Amino acid sequence: MVDFFNLNILDKWVSRLSNDFLICDNNHQLFQLAEELYLQLLEYKQKSKSPNIFLAEREPVNFIAAFIAAFAAKCPIFICNPDWEK
Repeated sequence: MVDFFNLNILDKWVSRLSNDFLICDNNHQLFQLAEELYLQLLEYKQKSKSPNIFLAEREPVNFIAAFIAAFAAKCPIFICNPDWEK
């Protein structure tokens, strides 16, 4: 298991996570989800080139976890509106 929160870039996030700064029912899942997504991105990057991340998420925990994971994995992130259409 990779402890990606040891990365210098994410030190501030770690201190924020311990303060429950996100007000919602499932904020306790943030660390777990971010770590899972980060590990998936690292695995994908080993097999292929770095993916572009198009982030269009309504749920705050999912959005922040995905953003943290993509940022830690050094993937390009495009923040999109989930209401946009083709």
